[in-house]
Amino acid sequence: MARALGDVNEHALHREILLATLDVFENAHEPGWVTHLPFKWPHDPTDTVWLPDPPPPYLEIVRRSWRDIVERIGKRAAQGRQG
Repeated sequence: MARALGDVNEHALHREILLATLDVFENAHEPGWVTHLPFKWPHDPTDTVWLPDPPPPYLEIVRRSWRDIVERIGKRAAQGRQG
C-alpha cells in the first residue's frame, strides 16, 4: 500500500525488487545491515496509483477492524515491556 514494490500491476518491477531484497538478506554481514537498492520511482507520489480498482477484499476487513488491530498491537507491546 505504500508503494514498497512500485505501482500497482508492475509485476516485473515487483519481482525485481523482491529478488534484490532477498539478495540483501542473503548477503547481509550483520544484524541491522543496510543496503540502498537502486530503484527510483519515476513520478511524484501524488500521481501514483495506490490501489487496484476494485480494491482488494482484505482492505475492507482492515477498514472494519483497524481499531481492534491497533489495540491488540498496543497490548502486545505493553506485555513485552513488562516481561
